[in-house]
Amino acid sequence: MAKRLYPDLEFIEADIIRETSKIEGKYDVVVSSEVIEHLKTEDQQAYIKICYNLLNENGVLILTTPNKTVEERLLKEAGPQQPIENALDLTSLECLLAPHFQIGFIGFIPLHNLFLVRLIHKYRLLAWALSLIPLPLVRLVDKLAGHSSKGFHLGVIAQRRDAE
Repeated sequence: MAKRLYPDLEFIEADIIRETSKIEGKYDVVVSSEVIEHLKTEDQQAYIKICYNLLNENGVLILTTPNKTVEERLLKEAGPQQPIENALDLTSLECLLAPHFQIGFIGFIPLHNLFLVRLIHKYRLLAWALSLIPLPLVRLVDKLAGHSSKGFHLGVIAQRRDAE
């Protein structure tokens, strides 16, 4: 479906951990939305290193993931929804990123999709109109949706460290 909707873009289907040779090039921005929680613990560090290696010098990683402390409560009621549910909390996510990235922002985010839209727009990957969504409106909608200040999603904006 993505290829049909965006015929000018190149899509690569690969196991990011075991088929890294399929993914070539360096990028200014890597966006990872709701991926890392579907990896085994031992693969999460490898995944962060792969993201690091895909970035140009001073490249930026934008990452979102469910907040483990909130997700655990939901999964008790509903049960696992995916084959691997390995969410991270704020501290463990920061520990994974710190060796490779200078963290500009890490924290609880309202409505992760709008968070991503605003960031993607900042990096000029989406239409200018999306920036017109005022942040107070985003917060109001999130509050009405019942999300607390320690929301369901964590967000990260981190810059690749020049030297490891």
